Amino acid sequence: MQQYGGHSVEAITGVRLDEQALTEIPAGGFDACPYTAATELWLQDNGITTVGARAFARLAALKVLDLHANAITWMAATSLDGLTRLEMLYLHTNRLGAFDYGALAPMAALRSLYLSSQQGGGLS
Repeated sequence: MQQYGGHSVEAITGVRLDEQALTEIPAGGFDACPYTAATELWLQDNGITTVGARAFARLAALKVLDLHANAITWMAATSLDGLTRLEMLYLHTNRLGAFDYGALAPMAALRSLYLSSQQGGGLS
C-alpha cells in the first residue's frame, strides 16, 4: 500500500485544491491522482476557465464536486463522465453560457445542483 504524507491512499477521502491558482482542468486531468477513494473534491476559488473530457473519471467515488467561484466558460460534454455516485455538484458563480444537462443522466444519486450566478449572460 502506497503512503502519501503518512496516510494510506485509501484513507484520503477529501481533496482540497481551492485557492491554488489553477486555470484549467485538461482532458483526463485527474487520471494521475492516487486518491481514487476520495468522495469530495474541492476546486473553488481558482481561475479555472475550462474543464476537459473525462476530467474526473478516475475519481468515480466522488459524491461532492465543488467548482464554484471560478471563471469556467466551457465544459466538455463528457467532462463529468464516470461520476455516477455524485450527490452534490457546485458550479455557481462561473461564466457558463451553456450546460449539457444530459451529462447528469447517469447520476442517479444527484440531489443538489448549483448553477446560479453565472456572469455574462443567461444559462441555457
